[in-house]
Amino acid sequence: MTAHRVIPVLLAFLLTLFPPAVLAQAGETASGSASGLDLDMDALGLEEERGPTRDELTQLEREKLIIRGEEGERISQVRLARYYETGERGFPRDIEAAYRWYRAAARNGDLESQAQVAAMYLTGTGVRRSPTHAFTWFKRAAERGHPDAAKALGEMYYQGVGTEQNFDAAYTWFRQSAEAGDPLAQLRVGRMHREGQGTRESDFQAYLWLNLAAMAEGELAETAATERDALEAEFSEAEKLGAKLVSREYIQLYADPALRRAHEEEKAREEQPGPPGVEMTSDPIDLPGPDVEPPGEGEGSGGDGGEDGEGAAGTGN
Repeated sequence: MTAHRVIPVLLAFLLTLFPPAVLAQAGETASGSASGLDLDMDALGLEEERGPTRDELTQLEREKLIIRGEEGERISQVRLARYYETGERGFPRDIEAAYRWYRAAARNGDLESQAQVAAMYLTGTGVRRSPTHAFTWFKRAAERGHPDAAKALGEMYYQGVGTEQNFDAAYTWFRQSAEAGDPLAQLRVGRMHREGQGTRESDFQAYLWLNLAAMAEGELAETAATERDALEAEFSEAEKLGAKLVSREYIQLYADPALRRAHEEEKAREEQPGPPGVEMTSDPIDLPGPDVEPPGEGEGSGGDGGEDGEGAAGTGN
């Protein structure tokens, strides 16, 4: 699974759609630049200078960087966007210029920049707010496998922001992000299975996804655990056993790697031999026959987005 850092502007958007308590653990805290727009340059594959570096580029270096960006060099375009966004390396802080360079990099195929442009359109940062254009760019990034963009796209479909409400498409994109290990998307997928929104109703599937979300930390995990336990309380003993067995497979398939390692270490501690004199039994157990859907069944189909617009986009829904 490719790791993608949650873009702080994207978090700001999600905060408008989810209760803040549930989002507390959705990703890294929006910090860094004053604009709240911060990208992990290592994740972008940029080769920053190694060893001691000057705080500012010389005027000649800045001019050469701009020329390379204007000639279409993607890495230079992303660097320019970053420097204008933060006011680093001798560049003036200019959010509109940052938007223009992020857009150039996005059009040049940079995945993180595509998600960033979407977030800027959605929040009106450096460009006139346009949920419709935000939807288009989130969809482009999501279709290329960006899990945070998939999560945002799912929420836009779910809420009907920038596009018509479509629970089937919302489920599809939440599911993509959930399968990439995102706890917030896993929580949403679990709830949609529980309610039968965009996929067939299944308390069993709801349990599996809520259990994954409960492996995270903080209030999101507590919320997921509470909802999972409420479902489990309605299961028969055989269904409880079946759910726990299938959950192991889901953890291996879909849990965030760090959370999965922590879970495996905890299970290993629990499975250590008991004290002397305690006999461990392994009587055969009749496994249940719940309607266990294999991963991927019950998914909806996504909708189509609009075309990209320029600059002065109107304020859409």
